[in-house]
Amino acid sequence: MPLTARQTSTRIRAAMTLVNKLDALPLAVAEIHRHIGDGPDAARAEDAGVRSIGGHSDPTGERAVALAATHERLLEDIEANLATLALAAGNLVDEVNRWVMSAANREEHPRCTGGSGVEAWTRPDCTEFVMHRQRDDGTYSYNRDGLCWGCYQRRRRYHQELLEQGAG
Repeated sequence: MPLTARQTSTRIRAAMTLVNKLDALPLAVAEIHRHIGDGPDAARAEDAGVRSIGGHSDPTGERAVALAATHERLLEDIEANLATLALAAGNLVDEVNRWVMSAANREEHPRCTGGSGVEAWTRPDCTEFVMHRQRDDGTYSYNRDGLCWGCYQRRRRYHQELLEQGAG
């Protein structure tokens, strides 16, 4: 049974919440790397006098190799899950791009100018769609400067850097 619009919207919000929680991923990876060398269960060279310290039967080396292998598996799992996430996100983006505008409107939708001028942020070869929003009546309102989202952001960052240089 297909999902209703409300169910789909709820699932999208839940997915976005999960994606936002990925901000903690670098911290988790850093912790894994930190524990590789000195995990909480790191073995000690002393073995209650049963084995000699630094000898062939010293458990420290065995424990270190086992700990490193465990952490390597954790990192490989993270990499595999990130690859799956990237694939799924790419598929979703392709689907969204295909359906955001109807095929009839796609022909009429203006393309980005890439900026007109000689400033460093311009990209005259840009062919993306101009930023827009759909009104309640189904018509589109286009960004009046004729820029796509990427060029708009480049121009914004460029002007922000100019302001920061002038203030500093």
